[in-house]
Amino acid sequence: MVRGTIANNLGALKGAGFLAVGVALMCMGPGKSVAGGRPFPRLVAYTWDGSASDDWDNSQNWTASAGLGYPDDCSDDATIPSGDWAIDLITETIDDLAIEGDVHFDKTGLSATLTADSLTIVGPCEITFESNIRLKTQSCPGGP
Repeated sequence: MVRGTIANNLGALKGAGFLAVGVALMCMGPGKSVAGGRPFPRLVAYTWDGSASDDWDNSQNWTASAGLGYPDDCSDDATIPSGDWAIDLITETIDDLAIEGDVHFDKTGLSATLTADSLTIVGPCEITFESNIRLKTQSCPGGP
C-alpha cells in the first residue's frame, strides 16, 4: 500500500533527492523506526562501555556498530564485555544479550525486566540482581 502511494505521488515530488533523504533518515536514525507498522530491523550491535554513567538507556554508555542509541528493540544485540559493571536497567526487549564479565543489575528501588531472544554467558563471570530485577529469554515479536 505504501509503495503504491509513493509511486502514484512521484509526479508531485520536486526531485528524487527528497525521496532518497527520507529513506536514509528512516533507515539510519537512532531509536525505533517503523515500516508498515512493524519494527524496521536495523541489526545494530551495541557494546557496553559505561563511560557516562550506569544507566542502560544512556547512549553515551554504548558503542554501536551503526549510529547512536542504546539497545532498545528486537533487532538490537547487546554485549557486556569483561570487566566489573553495575548497570541500572530499564524494561526493554532486545534480540541477543551476551555477558562476558561481572555485572550487577539494579534499578534503584524500581522494577525492570530485560527480555532477550537469546542469552549467552561467557565465563568466568558473576551476575547479580537486585530483588526487583528480572532477566528473561523469549522470542522477540517481529525480530530479525
